[in-house]
Amino acid sequence: MVLFVKLYGEERRMEKRIYKLGHHLVAFLDVLGQRDRFRGLKKPTNAQDEDETKEVLRQTAGFVAELRTMFQNQFVVFEAGTPSMQRHAKEPLRPSFTGFSDSFITSVPLREEGHELVPVVTVFSALSAACVFMLTALAMQTSFARRN
Repeated sequence: MVLFVKLYGEERRMEKRIYKLGHHLVAFLDVLGQRDRFRGLKKPTNAQDEDETKEVLRQTAGFVAELRTMFQNQFVVFEAGTPSMQRHAKEPLRPSFTGFSDSFITSVPLREEGHELVPVVTVFSALSAACVFMLTALAMQTSFARRN
């Protein structure tokens, strides 16, 4: 603690947070096949290698970035279609969302906050976004397979 005070000039106290225990819906979505595509990634040494590297990056990082944007946009679109529910909600009807590497995690607390239908609507938002994500991923994977 003395070292901390010397480094930062003040003693920081732990913030008081309120934790609520409850059930959650958690959806973990992973984009399959990314590791296989990354195996084809190498540092380009000529123009042909550079074109191949750009294509691998488009099919890996670009593919995941497009899916992530589409996934998050689904929450916005869904929320725009529920104006009457927004009056009853303290917060947006969007589930929490975290993306890392080629994975997506969305979660929804199932406790009532504000209105009894808010958790149900938010669960539906998460599940509908997951469905659109999977259908879009399948369609995009098929389009990548056709180009190669």
